[in-house]
Amino acid sequence: MNLMVLSCQKAGQLIEKKQVKNLTILEKLQLNVHLRICERCADYEKQSVLIDAMLKKHPKQALNGQEIRLSDEIKQRIQKELDKRIKK
Repeated sequence: MNLMVLSCQKAGQLIEKKQVKNLTILEKLQLNVHLRICERCADYEKQSVLIDAMLKKHPKQALNGQEIRLSDEIKQRIQKELDKRIKK
């Protein structure tokens, strides 16, 4: 397999890894190449970043390991924001 070609599964793993720690130079390069050619993974990255940022607004719940339950209103706001950012 080509060193620069990632599967969508591996790209997803790197997108999530990138949220919590630094990627190696090779991982960054591989992910950037993949995101330029795969619209679905690029959308997934946008969604992942947005969801992570929104969850960070509730650090006490996340840190205490409590289950976070979102109201329907908040779910709709998240969905609208995701839709808006994906269309950019």
